[in-house]
Amino acid sequence: MIMKIFKKFITIFVIILFFFGMSLAYSPVEKDFQIAERIENNLYEKIENNQNLLPEEVVDRLIFIQNNKNLSSRALFILDIIIEDMIHDFNLENIYSYQDMTEDDCYDDEKYDIEGKYCYIEWKENENNIEEYYDKNFQINQDNDEWEGNIEARYGVFENNITLLNWLENQEHREVWEMFSYIIPKNYRVDFIEYVVSNNPDSDTYAHVQQNSEDYTKWELHINRSAFYDTKGNLIKKESLHTLIHEFAHVLTLNKSQVQYYPLDAPEYTLWLYQDRCNNNSISEWCLYKASYLNNFINTFWEEDFRKIKNAQEWEEFDFYTNSETNFVTDYASTNPGEDIAETFTYFVLGNKPEYTTIANQKVLQLYEYPELIHLKNLIQGRILKLSK
Repeated sequence: MIMKIFKKFITIFVIILFFFGMSLAYSPVEKDFQIAERIENNLYEKIENNQNLLPEEVVDRLIFIQNNKNLSSRALFILDIIIEDMIHDFNLENIYSYQDMTEDDCYDDEKYDIEGKYCYIEWKENENNIEEYYDKNFQINQDNDEWEGNIEARYGVFENNITLLNWLENQEHREVWEMFSYIIPKNYRVDFIEYVVSNNPDSDTYAHVQQNSEDYTKWELHINRSAFYDTKGNLIKKESLHTLIHEFAHVLTLNKSQVQYYPLDAPEYTLWLYQDRCNNNSISEWCLYKASYLNNFINTFWEEDFRKIKNAQEWEEFDFYTNSETNFVTDYASTNPGEDIAETFTYFVLGNKPEYTTIANQKVLQLYEYPELIHLKNLIQGRILKLSK
């Protein structure tokens, strides 16, 4: 096993040494493209001759080097060429980046930005106040407990559609999925591979997401149907929207473009090796990329508290929240940084831009620093307002 790991990464280790040996002076020249081509040829040959070496593993490691090593501008330029070529040559676009939206992805009343390649709705934030429709103080418990013993159905996901894999289909299952696939644009759902519905009225848990056991780069959306419907069988729209956006936020901040995944079945010493190489924050034993949403979020708001809360007892977690209520949009957000950014993203999407300067509002305002998230927020808000009519 050790030899396999050594063989997989020896080529990339040589690349690291090469990049560190390069001059800090940088001016793109034809020679840089020639260097990139030689390295690519070497990597492609290694992949072709080694059945245990997957292209995505090589790209993963190159991206890790790119984000975590102090490379010269010239080295980064060459690395960009290699990564872009490998993603294209091995058809890995769906893994490493969200697909551009096409005009066909836009719903009625939505316009298409040809240059930016995204759908949008023309309306001003305060013009149609979504907070009048949405209960801003709504809070839910997202803990993953033992309610999945009552699984009703498991569906495979393909773009906007779901296909029954096991057990019995139900119209209510489809109604929740249709809401989720309507408000979340298709190009942001490429990481979802399965949709699982359980039914446990005694549980306080609404939903959760988890990695797929066969492809840990993909995600499953699990919902508790009894939490989405009242006793008369009517969909509880407001709470359901909050839950679905919260769960989507987890995948948005923990997908493969944000996190260096470790193999789920890797032996412990391999995980230690990965973790030792992580120069950024880690969450759930994964290494966050330097420029990821969650890494920036932790560095800004959780640098000290993250260490405190990791090994805290339940009563200590409660004290942590009560002593700093204005730091979080909900009490559940104080659980850990992953839940904090998911709740913060939910309020970012469902609320207007904050004016007050509490820490909780500063967290929401940090998300406004990402243009792509502002586009996403506006699109989701517009679609929710159409659902409410």
